[in-house]
Amino acid sequence: MALEKFLNNVNSFWLRWKVSIGALAILFMVALLIAHTMINSDVIWLQIILFTFGSYYLLITISSFFHIEHPKKKDLKPFVSIIVPAHNEEHTISESVQSICQMDYFKDGKKNFELVVVDDGSTDQTPRVLENLKQSLNFKLIRREPPLSGKGKGAALNAGLKVCRGECILVFDADAIVKPDFLSLMTKYFSDPEVVGVQAKVRMKNPSVNHLTSLQDDEFATFNRIIQKGRTVIDGATALGGNGQMVKRKTIESVGGWNEKSITEDLDLSVSVLLDQGTIKYCDQAIVYQEAVPHWKNFLKQRIRWAEGHLETMINSSWKVLKTPGIPLSRRIDFLFYLVGINIVFLILLSYVLGFIQFLIGGFKSSIPEILWIFASLVFFPTIITGLYFEVDKRPHIIIYRSLRFWLFCLHWIPVFFAALYRVITVRNKFWVKTTHKGSNLILKSPREIKSTLNSPMISSQKNKSIRNLLIVEDEIIFAQDLQITLEQMGYKVLGITTSAEDALKKIAIKKPDLVLMDIILQGNIDGIDATHEIWKRFKIPVVYITAHSDQRTLERLKASPYAGLLIKPINISSLTQILEKI
Repeated sequence: MALEKFLNNVNSFWLRWKVSIGALAILFMVALLIAHTMINSDVIWLQIILFTFGSYYLLITISSFFHIEHPKKKDLKPFVSIIVPAHNEEHTISESVQSICQMDYFKDGKKNFELVVVDDGSTDQTPRVLENLKQSLNFKLIRREPPLSGKGKGAALNAGLKVCRGECILVFDADAIVKPDFLSLMTKYFSDPEVVGVQAKVRMKNPSVNHLTSLQDDEFATFNRIIQKGRTVIDGATALGGNGQMVKRKTIESVGGWNEKSITEDLDLSVSVLLDQGTIKYCDQAIVYQEAVPHWKNFLKQRIRWAEGHLETMINSSWKVLKTPGIPLSRRIDFLFYLVGINIVFLILLSYVLGFIQFLIGGFKSSIPEILWIFASLVFFPTIITGLYFEVDKRPHIIIYRSLRFWLFCLHWIPVFFAALYRVITVRNKFWVKTTHKGSNLILKSPREIKSTLNSPMISSQKNKSIRNLLIVEDEIIFAQDLQITLEQMGYKVLGITTSAEDALKKIAIKKPDLVLMDIILQGNIDGIDATHEIWKRFKIPVVYITAHSDQRTLERLKASPYAGLLIKPINISSLTQILEKI
């Protein structure tokens, strides 16, 4: 026993130092390349990198235009166990658990999935929230306390796996929101016996909070539409993500479960599946919505963790991917490109910066033709533009603006890369590293909590029986759907949801709602404030604004509009109820 423990410690020590040595080698090579560029004013190595990876991503972009053949077999209904690891998630866990439990996935008239929530040593109100939820919802709750807790997401997932009964294991983060048909869409892929894993499309549920959340949604839209779909089309090594990954239980067990020492356990599992010669598919029909990080400090922490995990996995696994027999060449090449992707993003952005500096101080030289340099410099824009066109907005001026904005946004990978290198070289102990969640734009409460709020003396005395039928005008569809559920639980009737002012005016003319709940930033050419003027002028119907935009200019425009009330996101049930009942 003592010998086994000693050997494990030696192995762990070697792996740790192997990663640190690899990171130092990467840092040394980057330093040499930068020095070569600045001393010799020659950017040929940058252009070669740009051309190679740009050509690859252009291939992926072209491939994404081809249709993914979706499985047609619908009678396959494997029992699914869903694991949600949670650590200090008081703001999001209730909404997530409620969304997961309402999925429409049945076999022989019975619910064909189970939910396992692993509370990994939470010190906030997460335990109380989960205990309250258990009174009305059916799920398993595992409470891990120190010294077992706090070992990382991989450890929490392995703890949940021990009590699961499912043939397939689905993993959600504690901020996940899904539609009822999510499981039915995902499980169809397992009709192919070669498929051992499926990854869902991931989008942001709060993109309109600020520019940072909007940029993250653009990023995920591009990544899912182009990278994940394109890699699936060319039979590449599609990667599993931390949110919305479904894998056969026997596959997880055959590779030893999730790596508890990895801070990107999803990427590590993707490598293990590839080495085990399993096939992972991307399902572009099933969507999981997660919370975008609204503040730069927490955002950069998240990105450093991602980059650190990619660096560690690249150093530990690249040679294994190259030498393991039986892996198709397309997947071998594709995964190597993917593993070094974050580092290449850094070098691409660095090449622009160094090239610009060299141009300012006296120009630069290159041994490749100018046309190839131009191609290498601009080849990534088709990827961005394609993703934005199909997933975000089709208006040309919006695409141009968001493409340029996204390019500037990507410059954050330069400091992130160096910070991740530093952590890989120096940090020895890994703890639970999680993204801080502050909750969605709507605080969903259970029917019991809503009833309690409505029956409070302050609310019940103010009820206005004339307002019953509502129309929601909101471009964040997941927020709008949450709002609809809450309003219907409160006793209101929602006549519909629309994302543009033009469509809203048509619906109002037909359905004649008593009240309109209006966002300010909408799809189309008319914003919510201009729409409110038109609604009052034509229909004399009151409008309540629900928006995240509270800057001075917006507030001044609001004051000049004929609105009945204003709620600033995030909102809660009490403030929503009070403003509706006072109208």
